[in-house]
Amino acid sequence: MMRNVELRIVGLLMALVTVAPAGAAPAGSGSAKAASGSTSSGLSTDASSIRCVADEVVLAEPAQMINNAVVQGSKLYLPDWAAGLRVVDIETGKDVERIKVLSPRATEERAPLYVASGDGGFAVSGQKKAWFLFDRTWTPTKAFLSPKADPTGYAILFPDRFVVYGFAASEVTGGDEAWLYVQYIEDGRVVPLMIYQPGVTYEERMRIFQFRAVLSGGVAALPDGGWVAVDPVSYRVFVFDSTDRLIRTFLGTNPRFHPPNLEGFPENWAAQGREAVFRWWLAQPLVKKPVVLDDNRIGVVVGINDGERVQRHELDIYNLDGTAVAVGLEIEGVRAGRVVVAGSEPGRLVLVGQDHNWPPGAKTSVWEVDIRNGGKPARSSKH
Repeated sequence: MMRNVELRIVGLLMALVTVAPAGAAPAGSGSAKAASGSTSSGLSTDASSIRCVADEVVLAEPAQMINNAVVQGSKLYLPDWAAGLRVVDIETGKDVERIKVLSPRATEERAPLYVASGDGGFAVSGQKKAWFLFDRTWTPTKAFLSPKADPTGYAILFPDRFVVYGFAASEVTGGDEAWLYVQYIEDGRVVPLMIYQPGVTYEERMRIFQFRAVLSGGVAALPDGGWVAVDPVSYRVFVFDSTDRLIRTFLGTNPRFHPPNLEGFPENWAAQGREAVFRWWLAQPLVKKPVVLDDNRIGVVVGINDGERVQRHELDIYNLDGTAVAVGLEIEGVRAGRVVVAGSEPGRLVLVGQDHNWPPGAKTSVWEVDIRNGGKPARSSKH
């Protein structure tokens, strides 16, 4: 385990390599030139030779609002704040179980927002910003509050700590405000990894915070105990080893990516409500949570505006050294208004989404994308 001072050094290093988020286009975005830390910028595989065809299953019971999900084999663990933590059989689209998430006082937490998994088991976070920990059999093990450390979509649960893509205030970290942080299980200590740049106004920071939310960015665990993170503002990929040490960084090269129009974010977003915010969101390229495809390759799903209420989706594939394997692979069949990445296994990508965001979606789908053998689905399509 890294000491606190060592993690702080990592945070400072990451601040140096992060592209300025407000109004500054990252070098190499929208081009084929990779950033510092990659070994090659050219495609080693012709994108036209790979097809990504999605196999869709419609859930029997639509979700009220999807923030994230975790896939384990044929089971999808879906936090639905209106219904609780649902366990869905993705072969049939039917719920097979509801898991009760208990607070420290043993009262039911009725509004789970995020679920995390990893070698440490499972964890669920609710609207009260509490973490509820479980072992691999979903037996409760621990719960604690983090009033100033808030996930915004994804976390990785290791036996001794969380790696969280979210917001942590300076009062909790003891120094820097962070959008990527480690929280230790034993004592709840929060240590920043990626910090917000100094000199950014409060208004700019709020816009950036809104963009680094449930529909873009995230973290994923690597087979060797390391992990990767993606910043959706710059489309920069960060590779960490098993001690949370930053070992590589490179820029994504999808030519349809451009930094979000932060100036266009609704000024009175709280008053204007859901429609204005989601209209703005869907107009931006949404770089999603990374997924691990094998020991050396990751995939990143990119949502691209395809109408007022929907986006189509592409898959970018990179080696961990930063080499682009293929970018801009159309994921056929995934066109929706809200899509999150549930997870992946070697050769398998699972997405969850709703037909639209406003009015609230009436259809919830799970898409499985099998990228082996040219991208053909693992089984015949179900609609």
